Amino acid sequence: MYKSLLAVSLMLPAAVSAEQLWLTVDKDTLPTISSLNGYALVSDVKGFAASPAAVIRIDSDQQDLLTALMHDDFFRCPGYMVHNSREDAEQAILAAQLKTDFTAPSLTAKSDIPNWLGQVQESRITDMIRSLSNFTNRFYTTTHGVNSANYIHDEWQSLASGRSDMTVEKYNHRDWPQDSVILTFKGHTKPDEIVVIGGHLDSTVGRSTGENTRAPGADDNASGIATFTEVIRVLASQPNFKPDRTLQFMGYAAEEVGLKGSAEIAAEYKNTNKDVKGVLQLDMTNYHGSMDDFYFISDYTNDEQTRFLKSLVSEYLPEYRANSTACGYACSDHASWHRNGFPASMPSESKFGEHNKAIHTVNDTLAQSGHAAAHAFKFAKLALVYAVEMTDLGGDSLESPVAGFSYSKDGSTVAFTDQSTDDKGIVDYRWSFGDGNESTMTSPRHTYSSAGTYSVRLTVTDADGLSDMATKEVTISQTCLLSESAPEWSETTSYSMGDRVRYNGSIYEAIWWSTGARPDIYTNVWKKVGDGDDDDDTGCKNEPPQSRFSFDVNDLKVTFSNQSSDDKGVVSHLWTFGDGQSSTAEAPSHTYRNYGEYTVTLKVTDEEGLSSTLSESIVLKDSGNPDNCSEPAWLADKVYLSGDIVSHQGKRYKARWWTRGKDPATSGQWGGWEALGACSVN
Repeated sequence: MYKSLLAVSLMLPAAVSAEQLWLTVDKDTLPTISSLNGYALVSDVKGFAASPAAVIRIDSDQQDLLTALMHDDFFRCPGYMVHNSREDAEQAILAAQLKTDFTAPSLTAKSDIPNWLGQVQESRITDMIRSLSNFTNRFYTTTHGVNSANYIHDEWQSLASGRSDMTVEKYNHRDWPQDSVILTFKGHTKPDEIVVIGGHLDSTVGRSTGENTRAPGADDNASGIATFTEVIRVLASQPNFKPDRTLQFMGYAAEEVGLKGSAEIAAEYKNTNKDVKGVLQLDMTNYHGSMDDFYFISDYTNDEQTRFLKSLVSEYLPEYRANSTACGYACSDHASWHRNGFPASMPSESKFGEHNKAIHTVNDTLAQSGHAAAHAFKFAKLALVYAVEMTDLGGDSLESPVAGFSYSKDGSTVAFTDQSTDDKGIVDYRWSFGDGNESTMTSPRHTYSSAGTYSVRLTVTDADGLSDMATKEVTISQTCLLSESAPEWSETTSYSMGDRVRYNGSIYEAIWWSTGARPDIYTNVWKKVGDGDDDDDTGCKNEPPQSRFSFDVNDLKVTFSNQSSDDKGVVSHLWTFGDGQSSTAEAPSHTYRNYGEYTVTLKVTDEEGLSSTLSESIVLKDSGNPDNCSEPAWLADKVYLSGDIVSHQGKRYKARWWTRGKDPATSGQWGGWEALGACSVN
């Protein structure tokens, strides 16, 4: 398959001193990066030689130098992509030449957009840029990088509070500590169709960014994150914004070191067959270095989507001017999506070559943009228009409501709680209680006058005239009615046949005339007909379920036994396994990917909507670690710092530097773990 491996410059030394990386770069950069110890790959695969990009292999300890060369000589950030293998890099070369598909939607939200555009606030964008650039740095391996991602997560979480169709999650990357962050507006009619708006959250100063290195990254790329954070705020505050398609905002980790964060996410979306209809990348939005306002990247992007974006400028933002520019291979995260076959576009703040020269330096602060976000303000409005028009399908697909309700009993009185859902909102409720009575309230209460089993029906109708119906049976027992009507027995009261009384928690009916005859003694006068005070015995009140489970561990596989109980019966189960996976099975089995400690939670719900939750901790240990190792066993998903000592497969290892997921047994002489020898025998 490969004709040869030709050296870019120097041959690799005989003793390899660092991990080797497979990268893809623009071919025009090869002469400049010839100072690196590495190889350029030549292949006879059709289309490989014609590609404008090339595959190279370098030592990992030269990656910082490569990043600096790309920035200093080509103004590209980062200008290369990191790959897991030679084969993956070669596929990226071929994918770079492929054309992605994009279908422009009709403009259907013209009535809402002008009002929403008026709610975009420049001052909020400025404040967010300032907050992000106040971190010492946001580099993907530092604690500041981790904390900045957590900060973004918390800010977005606060914006999503109060909306049931919004979620915020951290995307964990195994090979470095900084998470990516994803906020989702779930689509109401076509949730499987996805629109992505993203930007990277990390920062760097190029050659060497350490724990205490100052890398404010105000323009690169606090500006992009701040820009679409303001879009999130505006859309989240609009009750009428109910997107048909799912809309996701992504803050990517580790962009500055080869688009690693976005590459992992985009590859996962491809491998799981996600239907991504469009991707908009916002990277550096606040430095106005050229005459026009938006410069759309023309290479490694989707031409049709870029034309659609320019049409949005003409339609909604005619006061701004749009132009085009090229930025080269892998100049930002849009390249990750393009490489995986998704339509991606990126508007740049300036023409290529007229950009902010302070990026990747300690001077990349708000001062470069006059301590304001005037230019980013324009990009926020463009991103808002794109988000709305790409996800609003204009009612082409109508979704019927889904009727649902729960109830709880207190004697013969039943409280009904509506649980119906609809994409546009329910406008009419019709309750039929099964005894000839009805209600149009959203969540009514109803008292039954006699015992029996009643079929309760709820019919809901939405604004489009579509409807749905849900039915449940409600049983009212005779003892419930007795307990409500029976007075306490009195020794001074004269009772006649048929009278009912309550005594010591039970209900009695008189079968003869009496005065002063205690119901529990004179069984020839009184007949016990029910237990009126004890709701558990009468069934007048529903008791919540009790969640219980046990488990059996076999290496990484855990088998769960469900021991939950309920007075009426459990109707649903929700297991969360602590690794991002879940199940609705009654007694599932689950296989974990890594050893470690996980919190497993079981939530059970009964037929009347009452629930119970139980959490248990499960520790999965490597069976290859013998008992005579006193040090803690190595865990694949745990972060280790320099000097940490672990045991693994009967041996002891010490971490040379920060590491996670790297097997100590395969670390080697130049890896992250130092072998200390076998564990002591007791």
